[in-house]
Amino acid sequence: MEYRTKQIGWIMVLIGPVILIALLIIVNQIEDAKEAAMIPLLATTAMIIIVQLLFFSLETRVNNDTIQLSFGIGLIKKEISIENIESIEKVRNKFIYGWGIRRIPGAWMWNIAGYEAVELSLKDKNQKFRIGCKNSEELLSEIKKRM
Repeated sequence: MEYRTKQIGWIMVLIGPVILIALLIIVNQIEDAKEAAMIPLLATTAMIIIVQLLFFSLETRVNNDTIQLSFGIGLIKKEISIENIESIEKVRNKFIYGWGIRRIPGAWMWNIAGYEAVELSLKDKNQKFRIGCKNSEELLSEIKKRM
């Protein structure tokens, strides 16, 4: 049976519309700039929509063979073999590590919200990988069951 959890990045979901509304208000206030500002406004709108589609959530799936991670609509994804895990532990990310896909001291991190994470020590590359999650105890337990 597959374990599946999905975490929504509410900051990402809410910040895009706020930025767009602010830009529209600014453009509307400057009478001479309305026409000149349309191309940058449309480009910014398109960029915000693309980023939101790519990073609005992080889904984690664990089956008997792999851990599968995917951001947003699923274009950005990663698969980790259960056999490749040497050890696993529950960790807490520092505030300064932020969210998204990041290189942090000693590891790669995929996180969408919050500070809870599970850190995997991988055998083949001698590296660590952190998975941000809303319930690290549950994810830790599901991965350990399959190791």
